[in-house]
Amino acid sequence: MLERLEEIAARHAETDSEQILELGYQGGRFSALVVLPKEGSELATVESQLTGDKLSAWVAALESAQVRVEGYNFDIRKHVLEYDD
Repeated sequence: MLERLEEIAARHAETDSEQILELGYQGGRFSALVVLPKEGSELATVESQLTGDKLSAWVAALESAQVRVEGYNFDIRKHVLEYDD
């Protein structure tokens, strides 16, 4: 069931074969990086070519943009322990 269709402020980048979107949450404290293959590209190819250097290049290329997001609501919950040094 489609839960939302909205325009949001996010960071976005594109390559010849991928679209990259950084979605912030928790007031910008955390973010999720979503990488989608462009039409004509295969997810398996994107996955097989993924390296630390490529991930760093994608993050460096991100620019602020208004993007139209169409997707499902999801909820990720994890308990994070904070330690005082």
